Amino acid sequence: MAEITYRDRKIDLKPYFEGFPYMGFNCIDSLNQLYYFHRGEKVTLMRTGLEAQPDLTRGEKVSDLDFNTFSASGFQFDPAHGYAYFTGDEKNDEMFNVYRLDLATGDKEKLTDEEYIYAKKFFKEDQKIAFIARKKTEERMASCLKILDLETGETETLVHDDPEWTFSWSSIIRHPETGVFYFQLLYKYDRNQSNALAFDPKTGEKKILFPTGVKRSMFSVYHRMLDNDHLV
Repeated sequence: MAEITYRDRKIDLKPYFEGFPYMGFNCIDSLNQLYYFHRGEKVTLMRTGLEAQPDLTRGEKVSDLDFNTFSASGFQFDPAHGYAYFTGDEKNDEMFNVYRLDLATGDKEKLTDEEYIYAKKFFKEDQKIAFIARKKTEERMASCLKILDLETGETETLVHDDPEWTFSWSSIIRHPETGVFYFQLLYKYDRNQSNALAFDPKTGEKKILFPTGVKRSMFSVYHRMLDNDHLV
């Protein structure tokens, strides 16, 4: 029984999980497959065919891993190579890094060795992953944008933040023609003064996109460009 107490009420959550024990759906059109998690004695990654009314109870188990024993989020799939990339940790300790899951064997592999990762973006066209990593220094929490080459395994640091404009949780967007990166940042760690940065890795130029000194609540950057000229 998963019973909780709220004020003077006792609520049994078990029927909610038993009634629909599925979550985390990802549709992979090129494979005609639906990936999802099943919550039971373990949290298991499953897959089934893409159809109008898929029978989730008859899905195929992808991995023997128990996804309840560690964090895993932000799945991005590489159907051509049979991998999925996600941000996670080893034991729910929030030591976030980038991992690769082999969709054929169900095995996971740790690809980065950082103290904490805010965000990552997989670019399948050139087999690279951009991510924002945070590291504690004597002065502050310093962050930088890095890029991992999946073919060589090498990681390159592209740009560091500074005490005035600090990197944070964000989507990471890359312009398909210019290669400019766009992502969110904060003014002096203030989440009510979010903004967006355009960074050109070719020139090193950084540009704050929106007026500064403005209070913004729940500001975020959408995970892809609307077209080559517009962010959302």
